[in-house]
Amino acid sequence: MDVPLTIVIVVIGPLLAFVGTLIIVNLRSIKSCITNIVTHQDRQDDVIKALTKSQAACKIDCERQFVSGELFLRETGFQRRAIEKLSASINRIEGKLVVVDKMPQIAGDIARAVVKEFKNGENQK
Repeated sequence: MDVPLTIVIVVIGPLLAFVGTLIIVNLRSIKSCITNIVTHQDRQDDVIKALTKSQAACKIDCERQFVSGELFLRETGFQRRAIEKLSASINRIEGKLVVVDKMPQIAGDIARAVVKEFKNGENQK
């Protein structure tokens, strides 16, 4: 089967051109898809960076609030202990003031007892 070369070129040439065109179209569509994916990933990276910055700001704010809360609790504990010390001091002062207020009565009772003892001692002689 001798087929002339020109017929083979005429038949295979357009067929190869058609296949080449299909390959080029497919490669361009693949390139377009890759470009779209890269663009989409870049947008996602920007969103992730924004969220990371937001998360860092939230973390800093949370730590600041936690430290403030911790300091508040610590300071409250110190104030409670100071108030307890002051209450104890006030109770001691109150007790001393009661004794000072009753001092004339106590001194009078002692004086009466001393006078009574002297009278009892003189009567026994």
